[in-house]
Amino acid sequence: MQPSLSLRNITYTLQTQKILQDISFELKRGDLLLVQGENGSGKSSLLKIIAGTFSPDSGNISWQNGKLYPNYLHYIGHANGLKLALTVGENMELFATLQNVSLDKENQETIMQKWNLENKIHTQAKCLSAGIRRRLALSRLSLSIKPLWLLDEPLAALDIQSQNIFLTQLKNHLNEGGIVIMTNHQPVNFAIPIIHLKLRP
Repeated sequence: MQPSLSLRNITYTLQTQKILQDISFELKRGDLLLVQGENGSGKSSLLKIIAGTFSPDSGNISWQNGKLYPNYLHYIGHANGLKLALTVGENMELFATLQNVSLDKENQETIMQKWNLENKIHTQAKCLSAGIRRRLALSRLSLSIKPLWLLDEPLAALDIQSQNIFLTQLKNHLNEGGIVIMTNHQPVNFAIPIIHLKLRP
């Protein structure tokens, strides 16, 4: 199978410090790449470069031998990207609108139940705990139709039950031919094949 995502010799310098040096890899449909490394090793920077938020000093990124456009990917960083003044339900509706995805009441209720958010649907995001905010951010994956997911520490602040919900969502995406690149510090049994990329500061 031909690779869908290819990185060639990505180098990135922050101020005067070289963070990434000649990073190359190829991923095909159904692949999970786990990026690990100490703080400052460039994990988040690498995801942002792939997402198009940061520009590398050199190197090339391609998607199916063409350009990787933002509409091919879904990125969730350390910041959850929530509108804190909006309720849980309103945040979900806003995301669906921005992604041009249909979200009727029944579908919304299904997603809220799946992520154990149904009793928070009318609560403003600013009133949620860190773990529930993370669940709300990750619940948007249930609406994502993008083939490439870039997830920066998605398991942060999640309890075991919420981790299992996320892992089920992750496996479903991979089984449907999606690609996932994620960072993670926590020990977790993914129970699926993983490609490892170890970055060093």
